[in-house]
Amino acid sequence: LNAVKLLIDGVPSNDNAGRMDFIDFISPLDIASVELVRGTSDPRWGLHAIAGSADIKTRIGGNYLDARGIVGAFGTYDAQMSAGVETGRLSQNYLLSYRQTAGFRDHADLDRLNFAGKWFYDFGPAKLGLIVRHSRSEADEPGYLTDADAYTDRQRSYDISATDGGRRELSQYSLHLDADLARDLSLTAIGYATTNHDNRYVRFSANVAQQQRLTDEDHYGLVTGLHWHAADWLMAEAGGDVQWQHNQSLRWTTNRRIITAATRNQDFDLTVGGGYVQAIVTPVRWLTVTPAWRIDRVGGHFTNRLNGLSYPVNDYGTISQPKLSVAVTPV
Repeated sequence: LNAVKLLIDGVPSNDNAGRMDFIDFISPLDIASVELVRGTSDPRWGLHAIAGSADIKTRIGGNYLDARGIVGAFGTYDAQMSAGVETGRLSQNYLLSYRQTAGFRDHADLDRLNFAGKWFYDFGPAKLGLIVRHSRSEADEPGYLTDADAYTDRQRSYDISATDGGRRELSQYSLHLDADLARDLSLTAIGYATTNHDNRYVRFSANVAQQQRLTDEDHYGLVTGLHWHAADWLMAEAGGDVQWQHNQSLRWTTNRRIITAATRNQDFDLTVGGGYVQAIVTPVRWLTVTPAWRIDRVGGHFTNRLNGLSYPVNDYGTISQPKLSVAVTPV
């Protein structure tokens, strides 16, 4: 899935290319709600918000202990435990999950372990929190089938894919602040860091060599929003976000995981920052009008370490996006 801004508890969670690898963090037992926005009318997000955004909100606060175990087809075992403890002003939430499956197709084993810890302290006019997540996965890849086999023997995996597979490790750390600055004025702020280490071996057909694809990405960022509830029918908002990325993408041709030649060694930094203003106007109960404006700028550079050449990123100048959305809700 691409072209959709993924957020987890408000933290941007796409990789550099816009993919949703970080959704691996999420186990169903820990989901509180999912906020979906279709299209580009939402000014809060710029980078990757091409088709819209999906914000997965996990369980924060409360006192509970939930566990779930699943045994299913194709050697599938899944165990999840989610716990919440509130003592005074401090809330703690934890998730531990493990999944193992042999997969529908041959040579499609998956082994995944997830952990999340969430600690929030309520100071009264402000709430401060820390969230830590980690996911580790190892998987085999069954490879691609010919069109004929895809219809007649779709569980099959060819011998050329016998050593395809890989390991992925994801981590995310975030600090969260929610503060009431005045009776009708509030602030939200998030600082975060994410890491993505993905080491994959894949062979697409018998006519090409196997490849080792190594991805290392470190992303850091800030997200802020200021909300003014001016009246029952009017809320004004201003905010912005900035993300710094350091990414490495390396590839080799391999023979059953033995390196034969280097084909890619890319090193690139990317900085994307933007700001927005919007007003949410509800003149009558069934009508919401939201005028907004967002601007973004992109910077960074790229180095090809195979030949030593470096280039700046494309200079798009200031990306300006006026927006207007109208929502009619049946009474």
